[in-house]
Amino acid sequence: IEAAGLAESDYLGDLASLRAKRLVSPRLAEGRQSLEPYHARVREAVERTIAKDVRPTLHGALAAALARSPVAKDEAVAHHWLEAGEMQKAFDAAREAAAAARAELAFGRCAAMLELATRTGVGTRAERNALQEELADALANAGRGHEAARVFLALAASDPANIDVHERRAAEQLLFSGHLDEGIAVLRRVLERVGRALPSSRIASVARVIWSQALGPGRALMEGRVDARGPVDRSLFPRIDAC
Repeated sequence: IEAAGLAESDYLGDLASLRAKRLVSPRLAEGRQSLEPYHARVREAVERTIAKDVRPTLHGALAAALARSPVAKDEAVAHHWLEAGEMQKAFDAAREAAAAARAELAFGRCAAMLELATRTGVGTRAERNALQEELADALANAGRGHEAARVFLALAASDPANIDVHERRAAEQLLFSGHLDEGIAVLRRVLERVGRALPSSRIASVARVIWSQALGPGRALMEGRVDARGPVDRSLFPRIDAC
């Protein structure tokens, strides 16, 4: 109504008729009254009558009106901008909604908004990769480890410079979420790239532990990797993390 620029007298009679026919119902939220379809099937029936070429314009009008509303949620604004084809506006609204959800520890909602932001295709490849990493973190924090792993593995494919980090984090989420065989397969690749092999059996694992214990700190000294006087060798960090 606001987007169409109608006066109150233009629609009060129509709204009363729609309410009497149980096509719309009022809803009070945060001290403000709004109207919504009486039932989802009413919404679906109306949507079927709207021509496809008209829908982007209607979504844009809804997004603009909601953006001016003091109580509208950024999630709804982002959705309507996306459907209107306004990708930059959808991206900005989705990022704001994701930040608000993260601050409330609502990681599921945060992930949904970040996923919407990725669908806009806005940003450089590096920015899109950073957004995907945020999405994976949100999914992991929401307890959706298998989905987070899928995003980390996609990142490993699109960001080969950081493949070890992405695949290691994917392996973590797969293992934490109970997908052990898949997680171990990914972890095996990570370890091989840092010069370590995953034992193939329980016996091999025990033998390696005994051998390491027998060598003790002398092994590191013999290999020249411990020097209390010098700086820490940061090239060892990926290997340590993988192990």
